[in-house]
This record gives sequence, C-alpha cells and structure tokens, in this order.
Amino acid sequence: MKSMETIGSMAGEGRDPVSDLTTAIGVPVRRSHAAAVRLSRAPVARMRGALRITRLPAAIATIRLRRAKAEADPVVGGGVKRGFDVVVGGAALIVASPFIALAALAIRLQDGGPAFFCHDRVGRGGRTFSCMKLRTMVVNADVALRELLERDPGAAQEWAETHKLKNDPRVTWLGRFLRKSSIDELPQLINIVRGDMSVVGPRPVEPTELEQYGAHRERYLAVRPGLTGPWQISGRNDSTYEAKVLLNTTYAETWSLGRDIMIVTKTIPAVMRARGAY
Repeated sequence: MKSMETIGSMAGEGRDPVSDLTTAIGVPVRRSHAAAVRLSRAPVARMRGALRITRLPAAIATIRLRRAKAEADPVVGGGVKRGFDVVVGGAALIVASPFIALAALAIRLQDGGPAFFCHDRVGRGGRTFSCMKLRTMVVNADVALRELLERDPGAAQEWAETHKLKNDPRVTWLGRFLRKSSIDELPQLINIVRGDMSVVGPRPVEPTELEQYGAHRERYLAVRPGLTGPWQISGRNDSTYEAKVLLNTTYAETWSLGRDIMIVTKTIPAVMRARGAY
C-alpha cells in the first residue's frame, strides 16, 4: 500500500513514476523492454521448431509414396525410347504423308465415306487414346460385325479367340490392298509423334481385349503400344494370341534400343512379304 501511495504522489508532482521506479531498481526501460521481447519470442521459436519436426515424418512418407508409385508404374525405355520415337516417327511421317493423302483420296472416291477411322485403344498406364487408321471396311462395320457373329458360330469363335477374322466380309477390295501393304496403319505415325504410341512395342488392344493378357497385363501397360513389334516380324496373324502375348511380354522385360532398331529393320521385309496380313 505504501509503494502505491508513493507512485501516486510522484504522478501528482508531474514525474514519471515508471521511469523513477525503474531508475531506482537499476534496470533501464529500453533494456527491460528488449529482454521482454526476447522472452516472448522464445516460445514461438520453440513452437516453429516443433512444427518442423512434426512435419518431417509426413514429408518422408510423401517421398516414399511417390517412389513406390514410380516403381509400380515403370516406363520401359524412358527418355531414350521417347527420343527415338520422336526422331524416327517424325521423319517417317514426313516421308509417308503423300502416300497417306493418296490412300485417303482413293477411299473417299470408293464409297464417299470417311477416309480415316479412329478407335479407342489402351495405352501406357491404362490410358485410352484414339488410334488412327485409314478405313479399310464398309461404313457400317460395327453393325455388320454384330450381325455376322450372330448368324455364324465359326466366325464368333474365331473373333472370341483372336479378335480377328481371316475372311472378314466387311473389308473392301481397296481395304485388302491397304492391309496387305500395311498402308492403313501409316496414320499411327501421328499417334507416335503425339506420344500415344511408340515406333516399336506391343500392338494396341481394345479395353476388353486387355483381359486376355491375364497376369502379363502390367507388362503391356508398362510400355507404349507400337506401330511395329516382335509380333509383326514373327508372322503377325499367323501366330496364336498366346504367342502374341508372350512375345510382347518378353519385349517389355528385355527392352533395349538396339533391339528396337533391329525390329524396325526387320519390319520392312516382313511388310513386303505380307505374311499374316489380312
């Protein structure tokens, strides 16, 4: 009570009681204020350090999750294979453009229908894309196929086993020539440049067809589908579907740039022989 009375008397005399009091105890006002600020900031610094320590396990867990995802979704060939696709696919597209244009014009003159046909196929990682081809069938090919499979059990069994028909009545006379020469697949060079496909790889399959890969499904999904591949230089449609799956699986497991180059060089004589092309 006495100290409060003293402070009150100091204020009545026009003196600064706080200044006098701090001078009396020997602690300057500015130094005591700085000390208070340092003391007040210490808990904040400790809290920030604690937050950094708390966030560290979460950051490590995120890194591990990304690494596990990358290992679960491997990319066969990586940047080397993609670079090969851009160079070879781009150059081939420039050379093939006049042939594609002439074939497209011939298709239009044949029946007046569209020259190109795009169909959904499964790409790397399970992503679907529009695979481009020159049209080789009649305009209403889907309806014609459904009617054929309903009335012809033999054709239905062949389609279920291979997703192909050796004597497909839907193919036009011009379409047979385009298939024999593989000109119908040249527009897929556009898919290669866009990154949907690769120059070499397994042939692109429909979403329902992917089920036939069974336990080898992940191998197919690890690589971009190819314009050519081990199946094309090994008899194409003359080989069984099981052999096709085995060839494509082995390719994904043992990929090398040298093997891609070898397959490309063997594709040209295979196309000239037209073995298994229909």
